[in-house]
Amino acid sequence: MRVSRLEDMSPSGTLLLMQQKDGDVIIVIEQDPGSDSSGEGRASVEFCATGRGGGKRPKTHAALVALIAAMAEDNADMRSQSRAVRQ
Repeated sequence: MRVSRLEDMSPSGTLLLMQQKDGDVIIVIEQDPGSDSSGEGRASVEFCATGRGGGKRPKTHAALVALIAAMAEDNADMRSQSRAVRQ
């Protein structure tokens, strides 16, 4: 599953979460080029699924899976569509 969302404070800063077939969750943050924040460009991190995936943070992984579901619900909500990223 893949879900993304524009941030609230810039026109193009984006949060992207992807859950791979093995359950691992990848988080990608793409910063708005005109942002005043430090850092530039794109960064990503990966949290492995627990059990066979070797993940060591089951609560963090579960929270990220819940965040994916919440972002998908927000994107489906017509009131939030203006900040949803088209897939």
